[in-house]
Amino acid sequence: MRLRKEDKFCIDCGKKGVKERNRCEVCAKEHNRIRSRERTKKYGRHYRMGVCLYCNQPLKMYGKEQRFHIDCYKKLIAENKYDNNKVAAGRYHARMTAISLGLVVGNKNCVHHIDDDPFNNNLNNLILMKREDHTKLHVFLWQERSLWLKGQSKYSENCWDTLRIRLTTAWIEMSGAKVKKLNEIGQSAAEPLKFNNNGEGSEAMHGSPKVL
Repeated sequence: MRLRKEDKFCIDCGKKGVKERNRCEVCAKEHNRIRSRERTKKYGRHYRMGVCLYCNQPLKMYGKEQRFHIDCYKKLIAENKYDNNKVAAGRYHARMTAISLGLVVGNKNCVHHIDDDPFNNNLNNLILMKREDHTKLHVFLWQERSLWLKGQSKYSENCWDTLRIRLTTAWIEMSGAKVKKLNEIGQSAAEPLKFNNNGEGSEAMHGSPKVL
């Protein structure tokens, strides 16, 4: 008969009740910290490839929200051209734009910027999609960008801007994700788009979901 976690003893401190890896919660956290440090020393820090929004050069993204090289970020701060609150404000305005068109943007939905610029809230640049699909789309674009950068002898941001839109279209078609283009909704905003309890668009009311 297998013992429950509550009846097991921590292999480090001997305390009754384990959380993971046969250790209590405190010992498990410390064990994971040590393993993480050892892995970082052996393999280096994990990162994704991206592009710096300041100098348009390849960027090692150690965090998913990283957008600038350290030196570029310092320059932006010195020039008073960047503020985290402004980025958040850009996403907020995109959300409010969708709401103004009659869309219900709850916790299960979000507004995606096609060109990945949170300040560009033109209706042609905004689509509404489920949050989980939005995350999967960005992971897909990060992976494709990493592969694209490896094959570039000379970096060209304009080329990637065009490719990003095509990849977004391809991903939506392959995944079958349900999306709504805000510019098309804006043309008939007199009839608000209703969402059901699952946060999905009403196909019966507006036909099949529009894709890019």
